[in-house]
Formats: sequence, structure tokens, C-alpha cells
Amino acid sequence: MHIHKAALGLLVASLPASLLSAQDSFKGRLARHSDIALLFTADETQTNYTRPGQTAAFTMTGASTTGTYSVTPHFSAVLDVGGTHINGVQDTGQSLTLITYMAGARTGFKPLLRFSPFLQFLVGGAHAPGGIYPQTAASSGGADGFALAPGAGLDYPLSKAISLRAQGEYLLTMLPNGADNREGIARISGGLVFRFGTGSGLPTPRDRVARPSGPDAPIAKTTGRSKH
Repeated sequence: MHIHKAALGLLVASLPASLLSAQDSFKGRLARHSDIALLFTADETQTNYTRPGQTAAFTMTGASTTGTYSVTPHFSAVLDVGGTHINGVQDTGQSLTLITYMAGARTGFKPLLRFSPFLQFLVGGAHAPGGIYPQTAASSGGADGFALAPGAGLDYPLSKAISLRAQGEYLLTMLPNGADNREGIARISGGLVFRFGTGSGLPTPRDRVARPSGPDAPIAKTTGRSKH
């Protein structure tokens, strides 16, 4: 009987600390998914950007900015704006700038060897200013179309507030090119992630809340095995 009472006392005494620890772990996962990334971006494309019936392969370089906001501990809303540029597309003598603006969702996975992998899917639009699209260009030139980009990436923490990121995407744009009006682009990005909050994706010893101590702390009584 004494043993049962002691076990019940230990259970009741540990409940407040356990609930606080679980709450802190939940907040930590939320903080991990609230961040802004500044990335260098390279677009490798092979498409009909030049003349109907002729395929051009070239690389554009630029930058992108990505912001995430946690919706649940495992899913985040993503907003991405990027731009790449090339001076002189093949033998056309014209430069090309590609601007994308997309939104979507991201899901993260348990870190592996300190690398935190994620998958994301973005949809939105693409804009290409300039006169390389004469068939649809307005007075200032340019074209607009639909864009989508499934992708994946890895984050490597340098500290709780800053991480390195590498990610790859298949960017599909639907700009008028005089042929199939589709451009398949391999987009590779890398840079820094600035994280808001002090939580981490998985609970760490520092994130755990210690049991209360001092005169107001609950006292757990233990008893030895009774002798008969």
C-alpha cells in the first residue's frame, strides 16, 4: 500500500514539469520554421527563348529571398521572390531577366547528422522584361506567365539563429516562346538562413524545463520495501 501511494505521489509531482517541457518543445519547433533566407541562385535552362524551332541552352544567375511562417509544427507557408539575368542570349544580342514570385508549402524532416532536410512546392507567376519576346511584347517589351517549382533542400545550423542552406528546384515557366510556351529550368540556390526565435526543430537538453526547486517545490516521498 505504501509503495502504491509513493508511486502516485511521484506521478502527480512530475506532471507540471512534463507539461511545461512539452509546451516548450512545441514552441521550439514553431520557431525553427519562422525564417528568412538570402540565396544566390543559378538557373540552367534549355528552351526556346530565342527563335521558334531553335533550342537555346544557357545559364542565368541572380538571387532570391524566401520567407517561411509556421502553420503547424511540421508544415510552413512559404513566400519566394527571385530574379536571374544573362547578358546576351546566344547570338540574339539581347539580354534576358527572369523574375519569379511564388508561394506554397514546405514540410521538414528529422535532422540527420545535423542536416535538416525539407521538401516544398511553390506556384505563382513569372515575368521576363525586355524585347526578347517580340510576339507578345508591349511598348516596353516583356511577357508574363504561370510558374511552379517543386524542390528540396538542406539546412545546416551554424548557430540557433543562422544556418547554411542548399536547395534545388525544377522551375517550370509558361512564357510565350513561339513553340510550346514552356521553359524547364534547373534552379540551384545556396546561402544563409536567418531564424527568428530561439527554438530548435527537435527538443534539446537546453530546451527542457527543469523541475521546480526551492521551498515551494513539490516533495516526492519514497519508501523502501516493507519487511514482513
